[in-house]
Amino acid sequence: MAKPVRKFILSLHPDKNNMNTNVKLEKWQAAQKRHRLSDKHVQMARELGLNPDKLGKIDNHKQETWKSPLPQFIEEIYFKRFKKTEPATVKSIKEQVADEKAKKERQKKAKEQNRKEKAKIQENKPLADDCKESVTLSQLGFIIKKIHPRYKPHRYGCKTLRAIYEKLDRYEIVQTEETATVICRKQDGF
Repeated sequence: MAKPVRKFILSLHPDKNNMNTNVKLEKWQAAQKRHRLSDKHVQMARELGLNPDKLGKIDNHKQETWKSPLPQFIEEIYFKRFKKTEPATVKSIKEQVADEKAKKERQKKAKEQNRKEKAKIQENKPLADDCKESVTLSQLGFIIKKIHPRYKPHRYGCKTLRAIYEKLDRYEIVQTEETATVICRKQDGF
């Protein structure tokens, strides 16, 4: 009889980093129950970088009598590494998950606020008005890239920046004779 094939659907978990942290925390919760560790010992072991899957090898003090019990062992190596007996603040895994979610929400709100502020600034500033009366297309390209780093002309239905400004009524494109550079400037009526 063939074994059923397990399929992992990644579309259910669009945020891979979040999925990885949840899996890691679930492993630590299982290890905490299996080895009867306190929140303090779990946090110390996580700070030391111990693998929750490998704690069974360390927690074998009944068969291998020279080994110390796992909580005592974690405290010893924590003291050797950090020169302190315990962490400054002890949080359970549930509290850490809640703090992480709150932190992500704060970051999302701050990011959205920054986007709104940038949008307000961009609405108040016309592009070519930033510098001078007339601007070369290369300078204009740099200005646009500073304001909107992901700018690409093809998103506006044109192959070049020049083609975009030729479509706009507000600006005119002039080619200078002596240096053969293309200049974009505001038309007089606007």
